[in-house]
Amino acid sequence: MLLKSETFSDMFKLPRGTAPDPEEGTTPESPISLNGVTASDFEALLRVLYASHFSADQLKPSSTIIIPAFRLANMWHFEELRAHLMPIAEKMFSDVDKLVFAREFQLEEWIVPAHIKLCQRSDPLNSEEASKIGLPSLLFVSRIREEILKSKSRKMLDSTIQAKANAWIKDGCVQVPMARHPEFYFEGTLVFIQIQDTLFNVHKSQLLKSKAFSKWFEVQESVQSEERGEGLSPDKPIFMENIEISDFEALLKALYTPQFSDSRPSLNASFIISAFRMANLWQFSELRAFLLNLADQILGDVDKISFAKEFGLKEWLLTPHVNLCQRDQQLDLEEAKKIGIDSLLIINNLREEFSPQKLASYRTLASGCTGIAQGNLGYTYPGNRHPAARFSYLGTGVSYESMEHCSACLTKDYLPTAEEVNSTIQARIRDWIEGSM
Repeated sequence: MLLKSETFSDMFKLPRGTAPDPEEGTTPESPISLNGVTASDFEALLRVLYASHFSADQLKPSSTIIIPAFRLANMWHFEELRAHLMPIAEKMFSDVDKLVFAREFQLEEWIVPAHIKLCQRSDPLNSEEASKIGLPSLLFVSRIREEILKSKSRKMLDSTIQAKANAWIKDGCVQVPMARHPEFYFEGTLVFIQIQDTLFNVHKSQLLKSKAFSKWFEVQESVQSEERGEGLSPDKPIFMENIEISDFEALLKALYTPQFSDSRPSLNASFIISAFRMANLWQFSELRAFLLNLADQILGDVDKISFAKEFGLKEWLLTPHVNLCQRDQQLDLEEAKKIGIDSLLIINNLREEFSPQKLASYRTLASGCTGIAQGNLGYTYPGNRHPAARFSYLGTGVSYESMEHCSACLTKDYLPTAEEVNSTIQARIRDWIEGSM
């Protein structure tokens, strides 16, 4: 009898030894446990399945038998039995039972006609019927019946009641078949994924946020059922090549960590880059955009260069290179490894060319070297100040012989301002990026 069910049939096709308990269902000591199923529902199903056509003790159909039997036939895919019970229910059920039946099994086409019949029947609803259909439907039926009584003809066209019922349902005042929430109805299937020698078990709903995984699941759905199975058991996981365990861990932490939680991952460069690497590879578009913004806020100049080079973010390269050219500390070995030889070379060359000490050696007297004029008697005369000079050769109204001046004033070039230095470095790095990246 159970082989008439697609669900039980598939279960019995499993090779012996693949189930956690191979003897399950074969002895009284090891029965098949059916969670979420009431004994009365299962009894009704068995009565219907075993009712013989050639018997004097014929089973009398009633809502107390048909509804629970249909419930399990629908759940376990007894397709022939389900198809047989449907017209019986439609023919024998009262309008109240049809409404209850339609709501449970999402038979939308039954709901409005049942309301119309209840509005038009001669007898009002009794307390048992009212409790079955619920408050919203009771209120609707009562209002329509009152409108009919107040009308001169004491009648109302089916089309009028239907229009009112449709409007009532549209406003959400009648209990209709449950719709899946567009954001918070999660796919509960777990998917097994193998990274190197480690097995992961991840909710399909999380993987569906990825365009790459969504496409993969679509392809799986299109193949024959007997050919499916990859990712559905720990014995046949989806095997991911060339993926680091730490990267996949970071992705899962980013996907699963709730906003309102004290146990969040540390937002350091290692975590952000690893999670972004996976989000970028598998096209988790929303997560990728979020992590990109986070990286811009948190990563330092060295990590930004490494990050930009790995993921082809050319527009990210200029600013961190300029900053590293102008910071006080030299690059250490670890930083040099991260940015690479090409970036290290351009940064060090520009740091040497535009060092404050080297720029100071290029000043001339004609440039108006700016400092403080100091006479031989200890008097000071205000000159045009410059941060790199202590004295200047400034002698308006003062004997040059009585002055001291900065020795740099005797050299040859004009000292550029900080803004001019920054602009020049930016231009040089921009040209380098365009020519080499």
